[in-house]
Parts: sequence; structure tokens; C-alpha cells
Amino acid sequence: MFQLLKIGVLILVNNHLAKTLNITSPDVFEKCALYSDEFWDVYIKHFRLVTLLKFTILQTKEHKFEVHQFSQNLFRVLMTRRLHYLDSYYYTIKVRREFLTKPSKTAHEYGAVRHRVLFQNNFKIKDDEELIRIKRLTSDSVVGYVVVVWDVDDLRSFLDENYEKVIPKVRATYAVFFVFSTTKLCSSIHEQIHYILNRFWVQYNVINVVAQTLCSCDTTQVYIHRPFVKIEDSWGVTNNHTMTESSRQISLITSVLSNLNQYQLPVSLFEKVPTAVKTLPKLLKTNPLYRDLSWSQGFAGADAMLLGTLAKCLNFTAVVDLNLPLNDFGHVLKNGTVSGVLGDVIKRRSQLGVNERFLANYGVGGFEFTMPHGSDKICFMVPKARKVPRWRTLFMCFGTCTWIMITGVYFTCVVFWYLVRSSTLLKTSWEMYSFLMGIPYRVVPSVPQFFYLTGCMIFNVIIMGVIQGSLFTNFSTITFYHDLDTLDDVDQSGITIMSYVWHLIQDDSDVIKRLKKKSILFDPGLFEVAARDTNLGIMDRKSDLEIFAKAVYLEDDGTPRFHIVNECLTTFLVVNIVPKGSAFLTMFNTIITKVVESGLWFKWYKDVADSIFIEKSNEIMKKESFKAFSFDDVQAPFYILVFGYGCGILIFLGEIFLKRV
Repeated sequence: MFQLLKIGVLILVNNHLAKTLNITSPDVFEKCALYSDEFWDVYIKHFRLVTLLKFTILQTKEHKFEVHQFSQNLFRVLMTRRLHYLDSYYYTIKVRREFLTKPSKTAHEYGAVRHRVLFQNNFKIKDDEELIRIKRLTSDSVVGYVVVVWDVDDLRSFLDENYEKVIPKVRATYAVFFVFSTTKLCSSIHEQIHYILNRFWVQYNVINVVAQTLCSCDTTQVYIHRPFVKIEDSWGVTNNHTMTESSRQISLITSVLSNLNQYQLPVSLFEKVPTAVKTLPKLLKTNPLYRDLSWSQGFAGADAMLLGTLAKCLNFTAVVDLNLPLNDFGHVLKNGTVSGVLGDVIKRRSQLGVNERFLANYGVGGFEFTMPHGSDKICFMVPKARKVPRWRTLFMCFGTCTWIMITGVYFTCVVFWYLVRSSTLLKTSWEMYSFLMGIPYRVVPSVPQFFYLTGCMIFNVIIMGVIQGSLFTNFSTITFYHDLDTLDDVDQSGITIMSYVWHLIQDDSDVIKRLKKKSILFDPGLFEVAARDTNLGIMDRKSDLEIFAKAVYLEDDGTPRFHIVNECLTTFLVVNIVPKGSAFLTMFNTIITKVVESGLWFKWYKDVADSIFIEKSNEIMKKESFKAFSFDDVQAPFYILVFGYGCGILIFLGEIFLKRV
């Protein structure tokens, strides 16, 4: 019952298409290849990933009738086969007509074709699952396109006028049917098809495309372009195979990207610590993993090693411009021009922007993002707070509130002791001071007073222990005032911010607006100025700022000159970029996903970053020398001693004065 319902639906679809296309039943194109079972078997396998099949009928004034008549036959046969083979023809079908508005008046001369039967890879597809797996590495679209056109010249004219009429989606699957019925084109048909398929690859990056002359010349031949086959000094060869061969061995007309045969792929990569370094840290020079960096063109680091992995897995040679300036990520100028690596990728001068960047809105199209590697934050790096003077170390043991509480406890104890002792206030104050400071004092307390004084002594032990421990810490380490740790702190400090990433920040809060007003353009030459000037900060990626703060801008004793503000502005995913419609994106994403999931990318990053930190620490330790213990190292104890002597002398003089009076 369900099968009959399917047949009824297909009959309705068939009638609808017949009305749409004004299908009649002319007895033309009877010798075309579309009537054979092998023809349909080949294209069922070719469109294996497709669920929506779009037919693009390209018509010109000269051959409008012929193309229309062929379309009638094509859809009649397709609908008939759908009625009989429901499981094989499961596509949703759409039809679109395009007309050439400005016919080309100039003839095109087609050069000699580099044509020979040559397999790109010596492999055979065993079953349907393997076919699906291979096709998913080159295509991420479920849409397939069948282009019906009279001849190569007409197709060339459509491409010249507007290629998007023919190629709406680059990574989709295409089949081009030439339906000319004359034999005068057969002598040069190989050259013409090579030209058009090569143009599909070179100009538009389309790799999943086959072509066939269905009604003239050798109608059994299926053509495919192999861009990664090298003949002499040039790349690209057009192969043709019979439908019988293609049906039995679908790999003959299947495009693969698993082996690019040392194809020279232009990529953009500039030096950036620690993800792309030309000079290896000393700790990594003996590491076997970094002995051969030929795949990454001599670069090391997470980005460079990712490039090397892509090149090794896909067997291509990365062509890198070694003269790119530092941090040449690129941006959109006011006149609309795109600079740097971003511009190279958009203009297809580069097939991969290797240096990782944020997944954000750059205000321009023409490129796509790869799978993310991870994430990073946008943070501020500000000058480190000043060192605490030695004489203030005693007062840094506790915060202001704690000191007030301790003083309040002392006065409370004095008042209580004064009430229970019935003595003079001066004597009571001294007794309580002695108890709280651990100074010996002779007193015979009652039982309640004993418990009270015991509590005071325990309080004394705790407080004095904390003070002594804090003094030891402050004397043995360098202590700083509180650093700026929030965006409000940075705003209130009045620091000027140097940055090049404000255009990526979408937050419009009042704090952000005020900080933007205090910003200047990013200039690497001002880093040293920022390290000396307490009124200049830097906004950049947190991972980069950590390198600067911990391994580059340090004092001679190893203390940092900069501090990274704990509160960051936002978090971005980090990615690479490829040209829009890149044929390599799906394959790149597959490898990048495996690299990230295995933890390799993070390991490569930590290898270089940790080596830089350790190398810098070793340099500082080598520069350190022993010196004699000096008065400068114990300033605070002497200050306290002098202060105590001064108080004692004043009290002594006061007692003498009071006694005389």
C-alpha cells in the first residue's frame, strides 16, 4: 500500500515537471547516453551525498530549442526511472533556467590538452560506506547541481558573464552535460573540456565536477580533472573513462584530497611568539619532535606544527612568504581595501592563513573560518604596581580594617581591665599592653581575672605569630602595592591603552566607552616605553601578554614590569582562515579536529611557551651573584628598633619631668 502511494506521488511530481518545462514527446536526441543503465548508475554514485538535486538549464538564443528538447528527454527518463527504482532516485529535484544576456562575440582558442589516463591515487573504493567517507572529505553540501548546456563556448560565456549562475556553491557536487549534436566539435572536444574543467578548479576552486558529451562524439566518456597531477613543469591533467569503467570502479571519477602529490600550496605565515617561531628555544633543539621542520618550512610552535601536520597528511608543499611583517593579520582600511594576511586570503593569493586569529566579525567577506583550536581572552596588561618601601612592611601585615579591629580590641580590653582592677587608667593601660604584647608583668589575679588574662595571652600569641610570619615574608620577598585587577580600576587609574583589537569588542558599556576614549594605536615599538612608563598599558590576547610579562619584560632580579589585569574584556574562539569556497576547508577541518581532540595543539603551544619561560629563568639565575648582607636588607627591624628607643627615651624624660613637678 505504501509503495503504491509513493508511485502516485511520483506521478504527480512527474506531471508537475511536465507542465513546468512544457514537456512534449519529440523523437530527438535518441542516440544520447542518458538512456543507458550505466549512465544513471554512474551519476547515482557521483551524487551519493546529495539529497537536493538542482538542474540548471543554460540557454542561449542560438540553441534555446535544442537545449529545451534535451531537457524534455532528460526529465522524462528521470521520472520514468524514479517510478521503477524508488530507492535509488531519492533526490528532491528543482529546476532553474538561466539565459545569456550578453552573448560573447569573440571566439576562444583552446590549447593542447595534457591528457592521459592517469590515476591520481592508486586506490579502489570497496563499498558504499567508503564512498560516502571519501566524498565527505571534499564536500560539505547535500546539494548537487546538474548543468545542462549546449557546448563549451556557451558555458564559457555564462562563466564570463556571471559564474554564480553556474556555480552557486563551490564545495557542492557538479555534473556538466554538453548536449550539442554536431560532430564538427569532436576533433577538439578533449581540449575544450580540459579548458573548462581546469577553469572550474583554477578560478573557482571546484573539484567535485565531471563532464560528459551526451549526444555527440564519444558519448560513453566521462571527463574529470586531476589538479594535483604534475606533468613536466605544470599541474593538472584531464582524464576520461568510459561509463562502464566508471560504473565498475567509481574511484576513477571521484575527486580526493588525501594526497596532493607535493602540490605547491601558497599559505600565509609570519613569525609570532610562541605559536610560530623561526628560532627554537634551547630546550627544544634536542627534542626529536622538532628535528625535521621541513613540512612547516622551518617554523616551530603550535601554528607552525599544525601547518606541518596538514602538509604531511595531505602531502603538499607549503609555499610561505618569509618576508611578511610581524603581526600582519590584516584589517579593512577606510577606503575598503583589505591589508595583510586577511587580504591575501580573500584575494586567493593564499589558501590558508596559518596564524591563529579570533573568530569574530571583521567587517568584510570573502573568507571562511576553520574549526576552532581553542579560546583566548582579550585582557589589559598594565605597569606593575610600585614596590612597598622597607619601612612600611610592618604595616602591610594586615589590612587597614584589621589594624582598626586590633586597636579596638586593645581599648576594649583596657576599659574592661580598668573596671575590674580599680586602678589608675595609666597603670591599667600599661598592664593590658604588657599582657597583649607578651611583656612580663607581675600580677596576682583572681580566678575570673585569670581566665580573662588567659584569653588575652592567647590573643597575643596569635596576633604576634601572624605579625612575625608576615615580617619574615616581607623581608625575604619583594612586596608590591595592590595591582589594578578590574576594568574599573584601569578606568579610574587614567592609564592610556595601546591596542589594535577594539573593533572586535562588541560591548558598549560605559566603562568600555571610557576606556576606548583613552586608547591609542598599537605600536610594538612602544612596548619598552610602556615598561618604563606607569601611564601606558596594552590590550591584547592574554596568551601573548603572559609571554611578555613573564619572559620578556623583566627586571634584572626577575620581577615583572607588567601585570595582567584579572578581569578581561571578552573571550574569543581562535581559528584559521581560508578563501571563501575553499576546496580544502573540509579536509583541513577533519585534520584540525583530530589534532585538537588529541591534545597535540595544546602540547605544541606549551612546549614552546614553557621552554621560553625556563630559558629566561635560567638566564636570570646565571646573572645573579652573591652579595654581602647589608643594612638595606634589614631596614625595617632597625626602623622599629629606633622607634622603640625613641619612645623609651621620651617616656624616660617624661617620668623625670613629672617627678620634678
